[in-house]
Amino acid sequence: MNKSSKKVGNEKMKNKLNDEIDVENMEIANLIKKDSEDIPKISTDINVINQIRTTGRKNKNKMIIRLCTGFAACLVLVVGIVFWYRTNTENKARELASRTVHVAKNNESRMASSYDEIYKIMSEKATDQSDTYRTKATAKSSSSDSTISSDGVKKKSDSKAYSTTNIQTEGVDEGDVVKTDGEYIYIVNDKKSVVNIVKAQGKETKKIAKIKIKYNKEDLNVKEIYYADNKLIVISGVYEDDVLYGIEDSVTSKGCGVNNGKSITIISVYDITDRSNPKLIKQNTQQGDFDSSKLSGNYVYTISEANVNITDKKDSCVPEINEKPMDYSKIYLPNKIDGGSYTVITVMDINNPDKFYDQTAIAGNVQNVYVSENNIYLIDDEYEEIDISDTKKGKNILKKKNIGKLQESKKNLSAKEIKKVKKAYGGEYDWSKVTETRKIGYFKSQIKTNIVKYSYKDGKLNFVNENSVEGYVDSNLSFDEKAECLRFVSSNSTSSYVGERTVLKDGKGKIISENIVNTNDYEKYYEEEVLDNNVYVLDENLKEVASIKGLAKNESVYAVRYLGNYGYFVTYENTDPLFTVDFSDMKNPKIVGKLKLPGYSDYLHFYDENSMLGLGMENDNYLKLEMYNVSNGKAKQISKKVLKRYMYSDALHDYKSIIVDKEKNLIGFKATLSNGNYDDVYVLYRFENNKFKKLAEISLSGESYAVRGLYIDNYFYIVTLGKDVKVLDLNNYKVVKKLK
Repeated sequence: MNKSSKKVGNEKMKNKLNDEIDVENMEIANLIKKDSEDIPKISTDINVINQIRTTGRKNKNKMIIRLCTGFAACLVLVVGIVFWYRTNTENKARELASRTVHVAKNNESRMASSYDEIYKIMSEKATDQSDTYRTKATAKSSSSDSTISSDGVKKKSDSKAYSTTNIQTEGVDEGDVVKTDGEYIYIVNDKKSVVNIVKAQGKETKKIAKIKIKYNKEDLNVKEIYYADNKLIVISGVYEDDVLYGIEDSVTSKGCGVNNGKSITIISVYDITDRSNPKLIKQNTQQGDFDSSKLSGNYVYTISEANVNITDKKDSCVPEINEKPMDYSKIYLPNKIDGGSYTVITVMDINNPDKFYDQTAIAGNVQNVYVSENNIYLIDDEYEEIDISDTKKGKNILKKKNIGKLQESKKNLSAKEIKKVKKAYGGEYDWSKVTETRKIGYFKSQIKTNIVKYSYKDGKLNFVNENSVEGYVDSNLSFDEKAECLRFVSSNSTSSYVGERTVLKDGKGKIISENIVNTNDYEKYYEEEVLDNNVYVLDENLKEVASIKGLAKNESVYAVRYLGNYGYFVTYENTDPLFTVDFSDMKNPKIVGKLKLPGYSDYLHFYDENSMLGLGMENDNYLKLEMYNVSNGKAKQISKKVLKRYMYSDALHDYKSIIVDKEKNLIGFKATLSNGNYDDVYVLYRFENNKFKKLAEISLSGESYAVRGLYIDNYFYIVTLGKDVKVLDLNNYKVVKKLK
């Protein structure tokens, strides 16, 4: 396993760990200032910028999401550099977060039977996440057998052709920051809590309306929008009492999680029959930070992650819907509850938005959401620390210098220490005595993917089942449905280490807390993670029916797509193996192709039923475009173009930012120049005669954190959020209008 491969693997594992460590927000924030003073001068060459930009590109970093809404972009970059430098130089991927997973009695998942039941479980989870005792320094597709995701072409009554949002599942729309109906363009300006309505008329394009998005007179953070049937659906977020919370705050409150503030997701529906005079119809709210949404038929499905604050009221530890606690019968308690938060799902009928049509909440976190034509899959990672001290290898390591024996200790805590623990944990324990046991052991760390499945039909949600499999997934694009089965690809990441297990028990022997911490004293016994990959098929009840394991040793998955009976996935080490999986027999999937090429593809997109486009990096230096023939199932490269002028694109990790349209023969995306200034441009290509041809390169205005491209008839509109709209004539690819 070479250094590059190790680095990729460590970054993946480290970022997964980062998503879990909410209790240390304050500690990390305090360290930022200290570390920033110690950072050596780092030359800003292409490799460094690439490293910073791509670190964690696959995962949502939830560690310090509420530092302050007023931080400047330059400070965010500094924080990113500091954190990147610290974690890379100190190997923080080796340090494991202290965690306690609540396991349901009789190993059964179920809907909650009462507020009392929820209160007890989530109170325990709150104290699990508030652990300050001896841990301050231990931071650590649709069912139609096809999922061709493309910018669709719609026809209006006046025969205008226009592009739509790039989606994963045909028939299931996804929200975005820019939408069009073929006549108007709807644009989010998040910095000003505004949605602008632009009349798309080529050279005569103009803004005709501005909607100020508010809730209770407070400006909102607009996340994404939908257009449907003369209605504009705006999904926004707001924080009440939003501050940076740390360890002390999480102890003094009994919050499920560490956020003492209250985050709310707001779904607003506007009547825009008169585009120049939008009218608010209704606003519905659900507690939690916005995660994702989908529009199927007339129903909007919105998902948020909610941390709630427990008070003495039994219904205080459930999320709120329209400012009222959810009914306990709508709360699902999985077998394992990892994290003290909820995943909230609401359904709203856009034609009758007076209230939510249905709602549910699942105790626990979510990292990815895949929505097929009939089902919603909630995906989360779970870290397992397995004690392997009694294995042959474990015994041999612990015998060296009597590591395990010398470090074992047991003591009764003093009254002062018990008081501290009680303040941190609370709960129904016998506090007359607290015993602490500390023991060195040999542990194996591995990742599992937990999947919870809900079916949906006509706006109604129904729980189906849950299951866990080995490994972690790259993104929602790793999943697809075929013949009522779920198929997906996961990556395994395991490591072993000498660690210290600390267990606190009350006077009756009940476990209060159990933590496992990597110990630097025995760092030489740490074994680097082992990477390989799996293909899984689960049936309609999430029972495993087939799998292929141990694929692509020392590599991890970068991109996955499915078409009909075939699936394609890319792993990366030094070359770009493109695997083809034959799913003709879902009970017996087979690897039928493996194509090795330099670099890697980070995004795959079906250009048509016989061709697949790949966008990726050529040996970490330049962007590249590739086209594959997949007419007989196996992928065969027919064209490749290395884009040496460009070093990065948002489309590598945000599929909504790329437009791929066979009918117009357009491939468009934002790219960063490799000229040393790292300027952003928007580029358009076409594919003809088995070659990629550049059509246009348009400079973007200033910092462009989000850019979308779309076409309406013979004009192409480049929207830079918060900046401007540039209009290109597709006959000559010249800018004919710039609208600020």
